[in-house]
Amino acid sequence: MEGFEELASVSTNPSFASRLRVLIAERNVTRSQVAEAAKSKLRTVTDWVSGKTEPSASRVALLCDFFRVSADFMLGRCDAESGLTPGLVVIDEDAVASAKADPIGRYVFAWRVPRRSRVVDPEEATKIAQQVDEERRRSQ
Repeated sequence: MEGFEELASVSTNPSFASRLRVLIAERNVTRSQVAEAAKSKLRTVTDWVSGKTEPSASRVALLCDFFRVSADFMLGRCDAESGLTPGLVVIDEDAVASAKADPIGRYVFAWRVPRRSRVVDPEEATKIAQQVDEERRRSQ
């Protein structure tokens, strides 16, 4: 039962509600889409956004998958949105720019959580690597 799973209390982590509001706005998604992704009701998502309640751990996991952010970020435990989530690849934007600028050098795109990064799925990571290779070949 959904009502039992949600904790109807004053939020102990005000960061969660604010992070959720920002993610909804930044990703240009509706609360209805968030509710569907979290397998919850629209009213429940509204309560999360307002800070009236917080989701269960299983719902946080669904939200993290939907927004492609780490649970630590979602819960306000860190400011690095691109936490290492299983199945995703972290791209170092500085390494991509360096590889495009230096056709001779070899670069590793992901070995730590870099300062400027974004989370992508493996298919997009492959596309980015192919684009960099193509740009390097053209510049030779």
